[in-house]
Amino acid sequence: MPARIAALLESIGLARKEKNHRFYAYISLILAVAIWGIATPVIRGTVEYIPPISFLMVRFWMIALVSIPSTIYFLKKIKLNKERVFHILISSCIGYILALIFFFEGLERTRAIDGSLIMSFLPLLVGIMSLFILKELIHRNEIEGTLLAFIGTMIIIFAPFIKGEPIFNGGRLFFLGNLLFLLGVIFDASYSVYIKKYLSKDKILSPISLTM
Repeated sequence: MPARIAALLESIGLARKEKNHRFYAYISLILAVAIWGIATPVIRGTVEYIPPISFLMVRFWMIALVSIPSTIYFLKKIKLNKERVFHILISSCIGYILALIFFFEGLERTRAIDGSLIMSFLPLLVGIMSLFILKELIHRNEIEGTLLAFIGTMIIIFAPFIKGEPIFNGGRLFFLGNLLFLLGVIFDASYSVYIKKYLSKDKILSPISLTM
């Protein structure tokens, strides 16, 4: 009997620990989306004057120069083998090249508010991918929330048709911009799942060192 009680208490403790991890994970994802929501109008105003690819190039050169000292510090502390380098390169292509190109190209063609609302679908899309790729459990209320978010996202994307507005407005194709931005969200979610599957359990790489 004491062994059964101990096992029960352990299972309860593990369940609470998993619940806390999920809670903090959701908070982190929501904060990431909030930051993107703040950045979206700024990016939208910038791509009015600078081509998206040029803007990305300047942005990455600036942050690369700033982060050189910290990058050298982390490279001295970690050991990069071929497998780690491969996964870092693949994840970087997904999350920093493809995702950002589609984000910026989409924002050049649509409204900032549409981009921010479509971005809110990101945490739930990560949950869907985690269910099918990582085999993580997803609760009923999460499924219902995901369906509602998906319906809302589709309404936003097809809003030019639903409202009967002219698809072209000021030389911008809103519908195409919404689709491109959604592709950016899909690649960003794919990046999160890829990191979770191949690099999150790596005891050598921390989230900060991986970012560097």
